[in-house]
Amino acid sequence: MKLRQQSVSDWVALGQLIVACVFMAGAAQMSFGSLQKPGPAVTPFIFASILAICSVLTLLKGPKDAEPMPRGEARRTVIVVSALALSYPVALPWLGFSISTVVLVGLVAYSLKMPRHQALLLAIISVGISYLLFHLLLGVPFPGGLVGF
Repeated sequence: MKLRQQSVSDWVALGQLIVACVFMAGAAQMSFGSLQKPGPAVTPFIFASILAICSVLTLLKGPKDAEPMPRGEARRTVIVVSALALSYPVALPWLGFSISTVVLVGLVAYSLKMPRHQALLLAIISVGISYLLFHLLLGVPFPGGLVGF
């Protein structure tokens, strides 16, 4: 496998594969719990595994599918979204799940040209659904941070 120099998808996939490995290593140090009561390692491990699989599939695709490196505004968007994704796990312990996720989802949506109020609404709904599904229904604990959930 050779990284194509002008292919942004290869470089992003490689970066995401590294992030996925870091998340899986971190999750492996936490408790997985049981089927009846999943531990805090379950969610990050599942998402990191999916990210790793998608990254490897992207890296394995043929050169005819390679995307050229974006220019101008598109390049800025790639950089902003990548920086937000990399800063998210750093912010989780301090800001907690709710604030970190609202900021991440809201800023990514806004970076992708979604109107400001729609980006904020999407972020709040994303946190609400995640809280209901994972915390209330499955009992997965979230990083507390400033507001406790």
